[in-house]
Order: sequence, then C-alpha cells, then structure tokens
Amino acid sequence: MDSVDFLGGIKLLITNAKYLKKIVKENSRIYVCSPLSAHTKGGIQLNMLSARDKCNYLNGMFKDTNVKVWASHSYLPMFLDDNVLSERELAIKFGMELLSISDILYVFGDKISSGMKNEIMYAISNNIPIVYESNVKHKLFEFLKEEWLYGENKCCI
Repeated sequence: MDSVDFLGGIKLLITNAKYLKKIVKENSRIYVCSPLSAHTKGGIQLNMLSARDKCNYLNGMFKDTNVKVWASHSYLPMFLDDNVLSERELAIKFGMELLSISDILYVFGDKISSGMKNEIMYAISNNIPIVYESNVKHKLFEFLKEEWLYGENKCCI
C-alpha cells in the first residue's frame, strides 16, 4: 500500500484495488469515480453502464456486509443531460454530496476527466482514502504530480 504526504501534514492512503478488502470496514461507503463525458451520447451511455457494472461488481464483492457502493453517474445521465450546463452542474453537486458521505474513493477508467479531478481533489482535501485500479495508476499519479507542480492547490509533497 502507498501513502502520500500532502501539505499541511495530511497523510492519505492511496492504494491499488487489490488491497480494497483490507481497508474496507463494516458499513463503509465506496464512491466510484470514473469518466462520464464522451463525444457522443453512445459514449456517455457506455461510460454510465461501465460505472454501473463496477458498482455491481464491488457490491458483489461485499454482498454479505453492510458496505454500500455508489456512483451518481451510473444512473443520473438517464434523467439529466450532461450537455446541458444546469443539468450537468446539478448532477455534479449530487455526486459531490454522495462523495462527502463516503469513506473511500474508488478510481477506475481509461482517463482522469475534469469531473474525476474534482472528486480526487475533494477526497484529498477531506482525507478520504483513494483506491485505484492498475490501469489508471499512472494517470492518477501524473495528475497528482501536475497538480502539485502547476495547480492552484499545490497539494502534494
């Protein structure tokens, strides 16, 4: 498992998905962080279904526990249009509310989108452990390094 030090003395657990079962406690809440935006409605639909599949997989992993797994973008795009600014903002606000009551941020996907960056920074600011899948590790750490060097947050050491 990895631990990253941030300015202000915050130590945050950032670890690979293979360690997920070791850090999940009874009644944990896991927020799934993955890309939604795409160039086509079909792409958005695929990303939504991918998030839903990941939630189902993780819920199955913890089926005999009180662990809750959620991703607002696994259902909200059915009701709110990501291309309509007011609806996108409402969906983002709802997602951030879910993240605010979560114990773990679970990151997966083939890229780190702008929405994911906001969720990752929120997790860091609120000392929420981040769990990532192997395929996104490089992109996640690249984002954190970039945020540290050039971002307005200057978060990492």
